[in-house]
Amino acid sequence: MIGFLLKIAGNSAALYLAAQYIDGFTFTANIGMLAWAGVWITIGSYGKALLGIITFPLSIISLGVFSVILDFVLSALILVILAILLEPLSIDGLSALLWGTVFIGLASGVISFFVKFIYGR
Repeated sequence: MIGFLLKIAGNSAALYLAAQYIDGFTFTANIGMLAWAGVWITIGSYGKALLGIITFPLSIISLGVFSVILDFVLSALILVILAILLEPLSIDGLSALLWGTVFIGLASGVISFFVKFIYGR
């Protein structure tokens, strides 16, 4: 449970930092809305794992390239859906979406690695 909460907090922080440092990527809401967005980013990462299992044969055939593309597309899709659902989140342009996805995806990966390393889950 603590690991899941740390992932939510980390993804919320990554979303906040992306809004601060990436041009065209803005988030102007309170901490509750930020935490809610972090929950959906975290839940989306579990959905990516499920799709990774389903598409495992394609990943083997493509030597892992399909897995990387799938992760990127699903992360971008999660951000687009959040931008539609949350009025305070605004992503202006493909460049902002690209860099926001890369930043949040890398942060989420690092957070997941440390949570697994510390808590073994």
